[in-house]
Amino acid sequence: MKDVNPRLLNYLKRKNKKCLIPDCDVVSIIVRGYCTRHYYYLIRYGKPVIKKEYSLSRQEARDKLLLLLGSVCQECGFHDKRALHIGHRKSNGNLERKVLSDYAMYKFYLRNPELMKSELILQCANCNWITKSIKKEYSNQYTKLSYK
Repeated sequence: MKDVNPRLLNYLKRKNKKCLIPDCDVVSIIVRGYCTRHYYYLIRYGKPVIKKEYSLSRQEARDKLLLLLGSVCQECGFHDKRALHIGHRKSNGNLERKVLSDYAMYKFYLRNPELMKSELILQCANCNWITKSIKKEYSNQYTKLSYK
């Protein structure tokens, strides 16, 4: 195989592969998995946007989660969504955030509403900090000193 031209080897590897664009049926591939037409589009305009299905934005997912949780602080009844925090009843949110981002957590709980009702609590910023101080969930050493 050393006598074979490396360009020919690359061509044989890429032969019979379809273009990465879902609706494109072209089989001849040039570079990076795109056919000639889409590859030149890639060079001129950048990577083509391929949306397979509509996905929620982070803010839309948070708003849906707030609606499902009641959109009101469960401690005092405050209802301004800018100050509402989504917390965990069992105080295990830090473990969850090590594995999932906020957006991934929102999507997970939107898919599992019965788990969301049992695991999550909706609180305003004040009630959230009061709960943190009672449960001694301090974020850093300075917060420990201010609450006695």
